[in-house]
Amino acid sequence: MDDCLVLTRWFCKNSGKYLREYTSNLDNYIEQNGNSHLMEEDVIFYHGHELEYHLNMLGAEIMNRLFREEYDKRIRKAIILPSCMNSNNKKCKAKEERLGHVCTFCNTKCNVFRISKQYKEHELYIVSHESTAFKGAKKEDQKELGILGVTCVLNLISGGWKASNLSIPPQCVLLEHVACKKHWLTEDIYGNINPQELKIKI
Repeated sequence: MDDCLVLTRWFCKNSGKYLREYTSNLDNYIEQNGNSHLMEEDVIFYHGHELEYHLNMLGAEIMNRLFREEYDKRIRKAIILPSCMNSNNKKCKAKEERLGHVCTFCNTKCNVFRISKQYKEHELYIVSHESTAFKGAKKEDQKELGILGVTCVLNLISGGWKASNLSIPPQCVLLEHVACKKHWLTEDIYGNINPQELKIKI
C-alpha cells in the first residue's frame, strides 16, 4: 500500500512534465465552456482535472500490456473505429452488421475507407457510441475475437473494460485529437490516428 501511495504522489507531481503537451489549455477551455454542458450527458468531462487525462493515457498503456498476450492468441482481430473518422458522417453508406457498421467503400478520401483497405484481412467496425459497442457479441466472439479500439482519451478505459468483461481482450490506439462536436467542438472535424501506432498494435 505504501508503494502505491508513493507512486501516486510521484505521478501527480511529474505526469505534466511528460504529458502536458497533449493537454495544453485544457483548464482554460473547461472554465470557459463548462456551464454550457450542465444538462448534457458529457457534463462529467467538464469537471475533470488535467490529471484525469494523464491517468487515462497511462491506463491505456497498462491495459495494452495487460491484455496483449491474450489478444495475440485470438484467431480473429477487429478494428473498432469511431464514427468521427468518416470523412462525411451524414452521407456515410456504411452497412449495419452484428458488431457494428461496416465500410462499403463509398469514399476514397475517407480514413475508414483507407484503413479498411489496408487491413482487409481483419474485421473492421464503425461504432458511434460506446453504449452500442459489442452489443451483438456472441459466444464465438468471446472465444475467438480480439479488438483494437480507437477512441478519445476519456472514453478509452471504460471501453476497454467493457470488452474485457465480455471476455474479448482489447488493445487501444488514441485519436490524434478530439473530433466530436458532442463534447468539445461547435462542429465535427475529421478524426485521425497515427497510422504507425495502428500498425504496431494490430
